[in-house]
Order: sequence, then structure tokens, then C-alpha cells
Amino acid sequence: MKTKWEMKELNWRIGKMTLYEMLLDSATKFPDKIALIEGNNSITYSELKNKVDKLHAYLFSLGIEENTKIGLLLHNSFLFVISLYALSKNNNVVCLMDTQWAPRTIIEKCIQAKVKILFVEQYVYDRLYTAIQFKHEKYTLITRDIIEQFNLAALDIINPSAIQEHDYNVLIQSSSGTTGFSKMAYRTMRNVDIDSYNIVNDLAYDSSDVVYCPVPMCHGYGLTMGLIASVRCGATIIIARWFKANDFLNQYQDITSTIFLGIPEIYDVFIKAMKDDYFYSENHKWFFCSGAPLDLKTGHDFFRMSGIWINQVYGMMEASTISVNQVPNGDTVTSIGKLITGVEAQLVPQKNDKYALLIRGDTVSYEYVSQSGNHFIKDNEGWFNTKDLCTTDTKGNLYLHGRKDEK
Repeated sequence: MKTKWEMKELNWRIGKMTLYEMLLDSATKFPDKIALIEGNNSITYSELKNKVDKLHAYLFSLGIEENTKIGLLLHNSFLFVISLYALSKNNNVVCLMDTQWAPRTIIEKCIQAKVKILFVEQYVYDRLYTAIQFKHEKYTLITRDIIEQFNLAALDIINPSAIQEHDYNVLIQSSSGTTGFSKMAYRTMRNVDIDSYNIVNDLAYDSSDVVYCPVPMCHGYGLTMGLIASVRCGATIIIARWFKANDFLNQYQDITSTIFLGIPEIYDVFIKAMKDDYFYSENHKWFFCSGAPLDLKTGHDFFRMSGIWINQVYGMMEASTISVNQVPNGDTVTSIGKLITGVEAQLVPQKNDKYALLIRGDTVSYEYVSQSGNHFIKDNEGWFNTKDLCTTDTKGNLYLHGRKDEK
């Protein structure tokens, strides 16, 4: 017998806001508020919006046309954020790539997604250029130093073109590939808008929040919960290229972050750095964990040393944020919690009292990126098979138990 969970009602007006419009809204409401912090540097929402406008005009001067697919190979930084929103304003489809990928993987992704122009870090360019020459492929590689020349350019600001529809592709995202070949999927403006709206409203993000993001923004977790949802509500984002536990612990009382984004490995490092010291956080709202299941011992050790239960987040490249454990305790710390607004689930019985998890909703992508025609993600009724196995407790909390194709 199948179990079906109805989704919470979603405001019908949501789903019509572009990334640039989200930024514009926050820059209008909170012009002097700090938007981004990177090391000892910071910029306000007004300054961020102005930099995005200038880069957009600079891209136009370089001849980068609307709707062109652009590969983004920049690490967490001001420039990553500015580039993403400028490309959004230019109506480009941004293919997010990880700077840690091997050149071969980057080229394979470019071929699959038909990307010919890439924004790259210099160290990525140095690795990638030789591989491109060997493959006899033709790409335009625009390095960080060239992109940053927009700060010096004296160009007129250009208004974004009018958009005729609200469900066009804006992003291409990749799966981690931990359970097989890494796939890519298109994310539409509606997907992104509704996902960020759900996060802000379900998790009570607001302009008073300070979000510490040491996870890669090129992947869905850091992108949506670290960046897009935060910009949408006017929060401050502390951008870290990677997590350094001792630096964070030394600076924590000064930065007073309310939301922390981690993965299991980060929490393991965190615990080792704390040793026998008790970590106290008066201002915390959420300590999120995603990317892999949270180990029971890690959850309990972190609570013992901080008094804080970690909030596990469950999501996938095809659907972004699916569920969040908002009220964990000693018994439920390994749970992925309950469905976020707008997501509907169907539990299909399998062997050993496990259930296959199917989901549907406006945050689920429509199709994978494929060279051989459309590869649709959802069935005719809109259901997406996550291939994850789960169970539930008496309070409706979900627990993951591996994947169906691994059993």
C-alpha cells in the first residue's frame, strides 16, 4: 500500500521572481545593510547591486549575448556572487561547475551542456588550457582578472530585457556523482524562485540573519540555502572558501552568525577543534548539515560540546531542498525531518520494511541535460523517483536508509 503525503499550500503568486529581481528588492529595502563578507572585506546590498549592474554592462560590451550558456568555474567569493547575478540579469543560462573537478570532467560537462564560454579562476585556467588543446576543443576562457576589469570600465547601466515567460532555464546544476555518473539538470526560474521562497518562509530566514557559508555555492545546498535565500530576505552572508575550525571558533563571537551551513566532515573537524572546550552560541538559529547522512555519534558529540542539535537537510540536484529536521533531539538527530512547503511525497513499500521515496512539486526539475534528446525527470503524473529508501517514525519524521539501486 502506498502512503501519500499532501504538500502544504503554496502562495500562488510565488514563482515569478528572477534572481536579479530578488537582489534588486533587497537593495531597495536594505541599501546600507552588509550583504557579503569575505575575509576582512564587506559590501552592502546597494554596492552589490551596483557591481552586478556594472558587470552586466561589461558583459554586454564583451559581446556575451542573452540566453548563451556560460560555465561558472569560480570558487566562493564576491566575484562568484556578482557574476551569478549579472549573468542572471543578462538572461544567460549559468552552468555551475566545481573548481575542484579534473579538467577531463569539466570538458565532458561542457560538451554535454554545449557550453563554450567559461568564467574561470586562474588556477583552473592553468589546468584546463592544456587539456583543451589536447582535446582539440574550442572554448572561450575568461579569467578572474579579466572579469574584474568591470570595476574600471566606464559603461552605461543597461536594463534587463523584458521576460515573456516565468519557467525558462536559468541554471544547470550537477549531482555529486557519489552513487554513479554525475548527472546535470536544468533549473528553471520558477524552480529557483519557489525553492528560495520555501526556505525563507519555512525556516524563518530574515534580514537580521548572518549566514556562515563554508560549503561550495556551485552546488545546490550552498547555492540555495547559503546564497539565494539569504539575498532574497536581505540577510548577511559570510563567504568562506573552505572551513577552518580554529578560525571560526576564534572569530565566532565577533561575527555572531545565526545560521551555519555544514556537511558531516565539517562537523567532525568542528568537534576535534573544540576538544574538551564547550562551544556556546547565544545567537544561533540553525546549524544545518547536508551532503551526506549525519552520523549518530557526530550529532551527539556536537550536542555534548555545544548544547546544539544539528538540523539535517535533505535535498537533491533534481529537486533542491526537500525536507529539513527543524526540531531534532537525541532520538531524531539523524532524521531528515519533514517535507518543506510545496513538496509532496509518496512512499512505496519495498523489502525489509523500507519505502521508496517519490516526490513532486514546483521545485522538481523538468529534464536532465542530454546530448541525445530530452531525458525527463518526472513521470506523467509529475512524480520523481529519488531512488532513496526511507522509513518514518510515529511523528512523521523521515529517515534515510541508502538507495534502492544499491540494494
